[in-house]
Amino acid sequence: MSSAINKEFIKKKLMQTWSKVLNSNEIVDNRDFFSLGGDSMNAISILTDIYTSFNIRISLEEFLMNRTLQEQVEIIYLKLHDITEI
Repeated sequence: MSSAINKEFIKKKLMQTWSKVLNSNEIVDNRDFFSLGGDSMNAISILTDIYTSFNIRISLEEFLMNRTLQEQVEIIYLKLHDITEI
């Protein structure tokens, strides 16, 4: 399943999740999650949706260290394809 999932698909799904959770249609790749009005409860909701959608776990710590949509797309992609950063 994961080999067919590319970054564009991940981005589209994650953008839908962010838009729903943050109640905003102004989600862009490089905006900080908290600057868009996110809080810790929103983060938990997004992490739950990531697990449900992609069957991978991202820790709250990883989320807080990677607070833009684009950074989270990268994390999901790497985890789905079992790639370790060099």
